[in-house]
Order: sequence, then structure tokens, then C-alpha cells
Amino acid sequence: MNKFKTTENKNHWLEVTFLCWRIGLAIIGSYIAVSVFSAAIPNVLSTLFSINKATVFLWMILLSFLLYSLLVLWVISSRHLLKTSIQLTIITIFLLLVLEWSTTAQLIPEISKIIKL
Repeated sequence: MNKFKTTENKNHWLEVTFLCWRIGLAIIGSYIAVSVFSAAIPNVLSTLFSINKATVFLWMILLSFLLYSLLVLWVISSRHLLKTSIQLTIITIFLLLVLEWSTTAQLIPEISKIIKL
């Protein structure tokens, strides 16, 4: 008679936690990675190739919509959530280091001009 009775899943809260983690990583983690990407690449290109930073920044903003969508799809479709979290964290830290390097590299010529005066 109780064939329609649902069985309780002992790992229900664990599944809910992983789902919230996956959604949070997809939305917030991807947004942070794309924001740092959109800030780092114009600095790098203007430092290395003397390209107008504003033009490159506008192109990076347009490219960031595509990149954000791809990152969200990647996080949602991945099988190993911990591995995906670590990879996204490493990518973001690497982009932050690149942003720091490019900002410092741009300040060095300005400091040398001030010292020569």
C-alpha cells in the first residue's frame, strides 16, 4: 500500500549544499574572474604594446559577456566541483597577479620621469 511513499535521502542536505556551492561558484566566481580578466588584459596590452587602454577595455567588456557565459556553463556542467573551484581560483589569482604586474610596470616609467626632474 505504501508504494508511493518517498524514501528519504540521507544525503539530502549534502546535495543541497553542493548545489548551492555550484550555483554560487557559477554566478559569483565567474563574475569575479571575468571582472579581473577585463581589467588585467587592457593593462597588459597597453604596457607591452602601447595600445590605447580605453579601446582595449571596451573590447574586453564585449568579450566578457561571452567569457562569463562560457564560465557559467563550465562550472554548471563539470563533474568534479572541488577541482573546478580550485581551477577557477587559480585562474583568478593568476589574473590578479598579472594585473598587479602590469600596474607596477606602468608606474615605473612615471616614477623615473619624476626622479629625473
